Amino acid sequence: MKPIYTLFLFIFLSSISIAQTNEELSVSFIQKLERQQFDSCFAMFDTSMANKFNAGMLEGMWGQIPKYMGEYKGYSTVESSKKDSMDIVAVRCEFAKTKMDLQFAYNDAQKIMGMYFVPPKSKNAYVTPEYAQQNKYYETKIAVKTGTMSLPGALCVPNNTKNPPVVILLAGSGPNDKDESLGPNKALKDLAIGLASNGVATYRYDKRTLVYGKDMKNVDLNSEVIEDAINAAAMLKKNPDFKNSKVYIVGHSLGAMCAPLIASKSKQINGIVLLAGNARPLEDVVLDQYNYIYGLDSLDAEEKRNC
Repeated sequence: MKPIYTLFLFIFLSSISIAQTNEELSVSFIQKLERQQFDSCFAMFDTSMANKFNAGMLEGMWGQIPKYMGEYKGYSTVESSKKDSMDIVAVRCEFAKTKMDLQFAYNDAQKIMGMYFVPPKSKNAYVTPEYAQQNKYYETKIAVKTGTMSLPGALCVPNNTKNPPVVILLAGSGPNDKDESLGPNKALKDLAIGLASNGVATYRYDKRTLVYGKDMKNVDLNSEVIEDAINAAAMLKKNPDFKNSKVYIVGHSLGAMCAPLIASKSKQINGIVLLAGNARPLEDVVLDQYNYIYGLDSLDAEEKRNC
C-alpha cells in the first residue's frame, strides 16, 4: 500500500504546483510575446477574444508597437485588482520611449477575456471641469434594462427645463464604466456636466461588458453596444419628463461606429453625433492610438526621466 500512497501523494502535489494564479498567467503571456510564440498566446484567450483576433493579427500588432513606443525592453511590476466581478492584472511594460500597463481581464476559467494597453495610473484625482455650473443641473441614478440584465446609469438633467433635448452617451471599446474613466479622466462625465450646464439632459451607463463580462460568451456589436442603447432610448421616451424631447446618440470611438446602426434600428433616435468614430478595423485603429497615448501628459517627472 505504501507505494500506491506515495504515488497518490506525488500526483496530488503535482496538481497543486501546476495551478497558476492570474498574475503568473499574465507574466507567462508576456514571456510568450517576448519569444514570439503567438499561437501559444492565442490559446490563452477565451471565446469572445478568439472571435476577434487570431495569432497572425496578434503578431502584426506586437510587431508594430516599436514604431510608436520604441523597442520593447522588458516588464517589471505586476498588480492585481478587482473591477466589479472581473479579475484584472496589470503588467508594467517598458519601452524605449515610455512605460505602459498591459492590462488583462480574466474569466472564472482563467481565460483572457480582455487585453489592452493603458497609461500607468495617475496619482491625481478627478477634478470637476471649470465649465460645470453645478447649480444648474441635478443627477439621479437610473439603470437601463435589457432582458434580465440591469446596467447602472446616471441621468443628468438641467433644472427648471421642460422636455429638454436628451443625449445618450456611448463609450468606446472595452469594459468601460458610465464615465469612460481612464486614470483621473472621465470623458463622458465631463460631457454630461457640460451639456447639462447648458440645458441639455444626458444619460450614460456602465457597459454590459463591464457589468456582465464574465458571463458573456460571444460578444458582438449588438451585445456590447447596440441593444442596450436602443433600450436606453425607449426607457427615456417613457419618462414623462422627456415625452416631447428629442433624443440623440453621442458616441465615442466604438460607440460612434455603432451610432448609425442604432439610429436605423430605433424610431426614438432623432440624430447622432460621432466622436472619433473609426471607419477602419479596430486592430488597425489601436496601433495609431499608441502614438497618441504616448503624447499625453500621463507620466510623472520621475517616470519620464526613466523612459
